[in-house]
Amino acid sequence: MSRIVLMVALILVIYDLTFAQVEQIYNTAEVEIKPQFPDGDAALFKYLSENLKFKSDDIYCSKIAISFIVTKSGEIKDIEIKRSMCITIDTQVLQLFKKMPNWKPGRFKGDPVSVRVIMPIQVCLQG
Repeated sequence: MSRIVLMVALILVIYDLTFAQVEQIYNTAEVEIKPQFPDGDAALFKYLSENLKFKSDDIYCSKIAISFIVTKSGEIKDIEIKRSMCITIDTQVLQLFKKMPNWKPGRFKGDPVSVRVIMPIQVCLQG
């Protein structure tokens, strides 16, 4: 009898793990309210410009693209460089996004949801 109960319990655990809902990740075009950095875009620009510091003898500008998920609790995760400038800059940008404060999450049908954001960033190196 105890073997049957154990077997049924094991089957239920396996079933639950197999059919557990995977959290849906929306893109910015699908949500009613897009995720937002605390205090808005101007604050994001200020955060990036104050924290991205590079040394160079030349003046050089380029765009990189970074992809990340803003979870429904506002955390930043799964950060990836989609368009690279150079490894030094990519590494600094990745570290900066890992330390970034929580965002206001995106909303779909009034509820907070996880949203993938792809953001271009203009980087200018100045000597």
